Amino acid sequence: MPERIKGRIIRAACSMGGYRLARLLTRNHPRVLMYHRFSALEESGKVSAATFERQVIELKKNCNVRSLSDLFKLVREGNPLPPNTIAITVDDGYDDFYRIAYPILKRYGLPATIYITTDFIDGELWLWPDKITYILNNTSSDKTTLRLADGSEMVLSLLTAADRSGTWSRLIDHCLTLGEQDRWSFIENLGRDLAVDVDAKPPTTHAPMSWTAVREISENGIEIGAHTRSHPVLSRLNRDRLREEIHGSKKQLEDIIGKSVTDFCYPNGQPADYNDEVKRMVIDCGYSSATVAFHDKHVWKDPFEIRRYGVGADPVQFRKAIYGIEYLSDRLQ
Repeated sequence: MPERIKGRIIRAACSMGGYRLARLLTRNHPRVLMYHRFSALEESGKVSAATFERQVIELKKNCNVRSLSDLFKLVREGNPLPPNTIAITVDDGYDDFYRIAYPILKRYGLPATIYITTDFIDGELWLWPDKITYILNNTSSDKTTLRLADGSEMVLSLLTAADRSGTWSRLIDHCLTLGEQDRWSFIENLGRDLAVDVDAKPPTTHAPMSWTAVREISENGIEIGAHTRSHPVLSRLNRDRLREEIHGSKKQLEDIIGKSVTDFCYPNGQPADYNDEVKRMVIDCGYSSATVAFHDKHVWKDPFEIRRYGVGADPVQFRKAIYGIEYLSDRLQ
């Protein structure tokens, strides 16, 4: 179905009270939500405390929020699901989850799963997209030209906020094509070209939780899943590095929280970021499920490719995800 027609159907459904109908039609199809960042006040790219609390209240009132492991167990065993079942997941392990989202979830008694990047919590690295964000936000340059490894050039415009947003996307896309060492070298060169000094550890705006916080949330209704050690593109690693990233993060988490870690999340989570070899390694390392960072009609077809619906501060996008309009849209394709 053409995108323009599909879009008209979705907009019409929303404007005609379609949330209620979609909720009814999709009541037996559970959805997994995906969050990343939170903020005290409104901030671009993050969900504010006030917005998240409104979302949590709406979820508690209109959905059955279950932990991901409980939901997966029901699906795997073919047991009846509560209507309109939702699982909440959060990626990476930023400190803003602990400071902002966790207290709200705890206040309303809702479970969630957070996928931890263990070297990030150890303080050994930035998450590489954050380093690009930091460089672009702190440069005084409004334009630069990068020479790439293949001899071609990438012209970066940084004059306006829109320019910087587009440049960020181009840089992320390029980095995803690079091997691990080449990616870090590219980012280091980017900082040098744009005259931005980058500390070894991330600033508070990009800081991770502490291990003390990880233990605390694990004891209070938050499931801990693994998100590798260093957040690499797994499809570009050899077998030894795959095991180090996938098994190493699981073992470290289990040692720290004293519980079995059975849920995994592919870094970046797009189709090009994992493959059959990566999935086999996840299975061999003892995980029961794995999630991706996109959605289509094959929501629960493979327990090691569970689809997720990205949500942010936009109330329309949030309701499209939780009430099943996104799911119906995927089914129309």
